[in-house]
Amino acid sequence: MASGTKEFFKRIATIGGTFDALHQGHKAYIKLALDFSDYLIIYLSTDEYLNGKKNYQIKTFEERYEKLENFVKQIGCQDKCEIRPHGNVDDFVTDYLNEFTRHDVLYMAMVSPEYYEKFLAINRLRESKGMNSILLVVKPRFRDGNNDLSSSAVRGLGLEATPSISSLNLIE
Repeated sequence: MASGTKEFFKRIATIGGTFDALHQGHKAYIKLALDFSDYLIIYLSTDEYLNGKKNYQIKTFEERYEKLENFVKQIGCQDKCEIRPHGNVDDFVTDYLNEFTRHDVLYMAMVSPEYYEKFLAINRLRESKGMNSILLVVKPRFRDGNNDLSSSAVRGLGLEATPSISSLNLIE
């Protein structure tokens, strides 16, 4: 590296999900993650992973992938974003512990509450390997006043929920 030049580290963020109904809440989370990073990896649940996990019909991986890809292109971020299949939780561990180079910094993971403990464990493993810990942003579930709402409930009720940065829990 030439004297006087700064080395650039790409701040990578991650988000994951089924994205069956790509609603305004999903779009807001994707945009928010892009706002706070240089590059976003979107983990999209595979059909095999989802088999038996949902009690409603889910669009195929290819259909969900295409919708995500079109949205990313629509907002002009196709060069800042990558969609990866998520087949099991071990996919995260492999990527989060091994993949990123010294020029890239895994900076932030936006996680749903049920994944928080898993990501705390990933942070402990990263720290034991001398790696930086990840900023964990716990995304709230959309609520109807009584229960968590899934994408199917959001879709069924016709809700257009959009989270704000103040509705997120930032945890390091």
